[in-house]
Amino acid sequence: MSLAALARQMHEAGTPIEGILLALEAVEERDAEAAAKRAKAAARKQAQRDRERDSHATVTGQSEDRLPSLDKSPQTPKINPTPLVHTHETRTRSAAWPCPEGVNPDHWRDFMGNRRRKKLANSETAYAGVLRDLENLTDADWPPGRLVEHAAAKGWGSINKPEDGYQNGQRRTNSVAGHRGASASGHGTTVDAAQRFLARHNSQFVG
Repeated sequence: MSLAALARQMHEAGTPIEGILLALEAVEERDAEAAAKRAKAAARKQAQRDRERDSHATVTGQSEDRLPSLDKSPQTPKINPTPLVHTHETRTRSAAWPCPEGVNPDHWRDFMGNRRRKKLANSETAYAGVLRDLENLTDADWPPGRLVEHAAAKGWGSINKPEDGYQNGQRRTNSVAGHRGASASGHGTTVDAAQRFLARHNSQFVG
């Protein structure tokens, strides 16, 4: 009902003018309060819709406040630090001498084991020396494979003549079996010395 219709109805009912004015003021205040409540409710609903929209946009990654980056510059690749190589592993790899031709790999492995136990250096120079000894000592009876097998069985860390050996860490040579020429000291072989001793011994008895 409009205010005019309400005023006319009250006038026809014999309501004094002051009563009509008070009624109209009360109606206006009521309508104003109702309008204010509706405005507040509308504002709350709008705020709720805004929050829900922002929340959905954040989850899906399509928020208007967070636009995707347009930077297309290449990323610097991560460089791993140089791995630490242990000295022991380096020595082990450098000590792996190739097995010479004509030598049983098992015998060569045992020979290298002798060198490790004796703590001998497995350098390139030492390897060249072992190959040189194999070449110099090889003959029809003692090919390289047999020389290495003999050295491995004897526990040697180097290639020597089959009649040679070690005593107290020093090389010991059987001069009677291995040398028939003059010795390094210039006094002849052990056989010659024995023969001279026997000759002198016999001459004493003859005299």
